[in-house]
Amino acid sequence: MDNETRYLSPFLYLINSQTDKNVGLIILNRPLCGKYEKLKALWKKASVTICVDGGANELQKICVENGNFEWIPQYITGDFDSIREEVLAYYKDKGTKIIPTPDQNYTDFAKAIRYLFSNCDEQVKAVVVISEFSGLLDQTLGNINTLFIASNVTDKPVIILASDCLAFLLQPGKHSIDVNNGYEGLKCGLLPIGGKCNSVTTSGLKWNLTNHALEFGQTISTSNALDGSGIVNIETSHPLVWTMETL
Repeated sequence: MDNETRYLSPFLYLINSQTDKNVGLIILNRPLCGKYEKLKALWKKASVTICVDGGANELQKICVENGNFEWIPQYITGDFDSIREEVLAYYKDKGTKIIPTPDQNYTDFAKAIRYLFSNCDEQVKAVVVISEFSGLLDQTLGNINTLFIASNVTDKPVIILASDCLAFLLQPGKHSIDVNNGYEGLKCGLLPIGGKCNSVTTSGLKWNLTNHALEFGQTISTSNALDGSGIVNIETSHPLVWTMETL
């Protein structure tokens, strides 16, 4: 665990105030209903756009529903067991690069992350993944596991964005998270997924922790809240998943 503080402003990648195109946007195979405005803001910031397998079905569906035929992903990756043939053909005809990733030892999401950072690393400062924490539990946990896999190939933030919350992985050390931009929600949590976290100290929360141990089967931090200061500081001895509500 090092003493350097890592700074992150996750909402800068999610709102219209920033115009730099420096986001890697990954769309997983989950419904996009109700996410058009968020997706529109992200698409403006995206320097790399990837649909993962059936995520292309969902992208085409929301585009048709909103009369938007300008969003063409740069890449479609996966083992192609979910994407409809006509959708694959449509995007291929529009110039999308089709990248087969048949390795069954990893999820399509994990393979997309590996492809992005192997081929487009210099184009992105962070990755935002459009998904949901719903459906089959194993798939949700698989997505969280991919945050750990991503940490082995990059130190750039990888943020999973769902309808009502986001999540990303904190490595051991000190973190300062800027949540003061009018987009944040109230609830948040710190989840020791993957193993015991021996020590967590925070500021900026309604119920702060001081050298607390977090472990499934013992104590975890759920339904916490921001204290309104706009900055959350976290020091953790082990990897920890930060999650918070969004509007």
